[in-house]
Amino acid sequence: MKDKLNLAIKDDFFTKKEYETIVGNLDKITFEPKKNNQALFSYTHDFEKNADNQWVFDKIKNVFFKDINLEVFSSRFNMRHSNQKVLPHTDDADATYNCLIYLKGEELMYNGTGFYYNNNLHTYVGFVQNRALFFNGGNVFHTNLQALGPSSNRFTLNIFYEEKKWQKIKQ
Repeated sequence: MKDKLNLAIKDDFFTKKEYETIVGNLDKITFEPKKNNQALFSYTHDFEKNADNQWVFDKIKNVFFKDINLEVFSSRFNMRHSNQKVLPHTDDADATYNCLIYLKGEELMYNGTGFYYNNNLHTYVGFVQNRALFFNGGNVFHTNLQALGPSSNRFTLNIFYEEKKWQKIKQ
């Protein structure tokens, strides 16, 4: 059985300068098609952690999980406009948490994300540029809402985390 939604939202996540830096680089990267069950639903570009972008990962940690031992499992930019079909899913089981940051797109309810409870679409979060969502994505069904109403292409930064348990070292 899937868990109950644990969701935190932070508007104006990046400073104006940080936001402009990230969004200004979206036109400079190449997005590759990503398929799910043979259906094209997004274009992605890997976002590998390095010395130049460590500040992004540090900022997310400081805002959302200062006291939890999480490590990046995967990170990427997405460009999506899957307005033909609702695609409910959970993230990879190893991805304990997901940070989804809305970067660029029309600020519409249906450009946002929906979360399920008891197999029903229960919670809607509208798309607002520079809004960050942090939630237990590996355990909660969720979907983009683009097939349910007016929407546009949307660009997001998706960072997936796995919880690391401290292991006792054998002596």
